[in-house]
Amino acid sequence: MNDMPPAASDTIESLLTAQSNHLSLIQSVSHELRSTFGVISGLHSLLPLTSGEAEREDMFNRLHNNTEYATQLFADLEDYCAIENGQMRVEPAPFRPVSAMEYVRKKALPMLQRRKAAVILTGDSEGAVDSDEEKVRRIIKNLTLHLTCVMRVREITIGWERYSSRWVLNVAYHGEPLPDWLFRAETELHSHEKGQHISLLMVRRLALMLDGEIYQVESDGDGRQRFSLQFPH
Repeated sequence: MNDMPPAASDTIESLLTAQSNHLSLIQSVSHELRSTFGVISGLHSLLPLTSGEAEREDMFNRLHNNTEYATQLFADLEDYCAIENGQMRVEPAPFRPVSAMEYVRKKALPMLQRRKAAVILTGDSEGAVDSDEEKVRRIIKNLTLHLTCVMRVREITIGWERYSSRWVLNVAYHGEPLPDWLFRAETELHSHEKGQHISLLMVRRLALMLDGEIYQVESDGDGRQRFSLQFPH
């Protein structure tokens, strides 16, 4: 006979589900890391067999790309654990969104050049908002890395707009649409997507920390995928 109050039973079931989701995420990221390290190991083995400067440069670029991807997986998993353990705090302060976007683009420039990709920035260069700049940078960085590294997008346009009570990041690109779960906070991503899509999961988690929303935007006829992140101001 179960004498446990319904509220306590629901709480325990919720905790068990959360633990299962956490374990599933860690396992899928670990699997993605093992696959990536396998590629890195294979590229290292092939390096001595390269003939010609062009082939050697291509091999080093592929090695660098996969190493960078593995580093990002580690960073995202670390951020995920920090959020789940309550170690990550929101620290709002005035900043210029264009400065955050320019910072990320500059840091990502070597990666973008290797992948023959580009990030185009638009929006007011002087306007400021009150939010957590570090987390906004992480959101922009994760979106940039996922679109270029996982989805092989060659050109991304990121802009921003400010309104009386909110400010918005707008993203557009040519390519496949992002998964539906990114735009539905109550929807959990499928287990087979978790490792490869942890950067997107962190975009959603960080946006929620900033009381933000992510939503799809209809194409204006140019064939590009569009979505926006809206934050209070």
